Order: sequence, then C-alpha cells, then structure tokens
Amino acid sequence: MSAGSTVSSVTSAISNSSVRAAPDISSLANLVKTFRASVTVKDRTYRLRRYKSCFTGVDAVRTLIAIGAAQTIEEALIVGNNLIADQIIEHGLLSWPS
Repeated sequence: MSAGSTVSSVTSAISNSSVRAAPDISSLANLVKTFRASVTVKDRTYRLRRYKSCFTGVDAVRTLIAIGAAQTIEEALIVGNNLIADQIIEHGLLSWPS
C-alpha cells in the first residue's frame, strides 16, 4: 500500500468524524518518512529571531498535497494539525518566551 493511499484513508477517517480517529501506525510512519524527505527544512528568521532547521506552514501544506496526504488545503491543515497534536512536528513559536 502506498503512502498516498494510506494517508488518504487516514485523512478521510479524520475529516468524516467529529472524533479524531487513531491512525494506523504503519501508515503514519510512512507519512512521516515521506513528509520529512519532501519538505524543505532550513534556518529561517522571523521577527528578528532565528529558527534553525524548520519549515513554514505553507511549505508543510504544499508538501502534504504534493505527496498525496491531502487533496485540498483544508485536508492538509487537518493532517498538519494532527501531526502537531500527536507531537510529531512542533510549532516553532511554542517555545517563544512570553
């Protein structure tokens, strides 16, 4: 089973349910592996603060669509937010001092 088809089934289960479905671990591992290999990771500056080895949300959405994990921006946002919720990826500004 390809990463695109397994991720599509996970995405469908998530978007068709008000309760987040637990993804299959093997399909999630394939998604993460493919995503990490595809997304552009580099050092960035935002509001005069330097963030090392990161990617933007726009890059994440484009990558999720390109690898077949989502078909629309809305689906990519759902998948991306679930990756954040599952602590697979982290929002860079969460560590920003208050």
